[in-house]
Amino acid sequence: MKLRHAAALALTGWYLMTPPLTYDGPRYGFTVQSDAPLSKWVVTDAADSASECEQGHYALVKDSGKTMDKARPHSNEWANAIAYAQSQCIASNDPRLAK
Repeated sequence: MKLRHAAALALTGWYLMTPPLTYDGPRYGFTVQSDAPLSKWVVTDAADSASECEQGHYALVKDSGKTMDKARPHSNEWANAIAYAQSQCIASNDPRLAK
């Protein structure tokens, strides 16, 4: 690996990202747009390393399960829990973020 590539990797931060929500009206409530392009996803947290991001991801997914058990389906709280369960750690220099 060339030195400039190693330096670029060292400067890469990590984002814990969740898919966006849409509100489909009072009859249908909120839905998670997990098929949305990554550039439309929401940065939930930032980390300095992939392992730090994965720790935050694990905690978020664990908490989302507890929330889904209590929340009313298609409520904002329920949809957020679904989005958190689908969250991903993404490198800050991932080209899909720019599209």
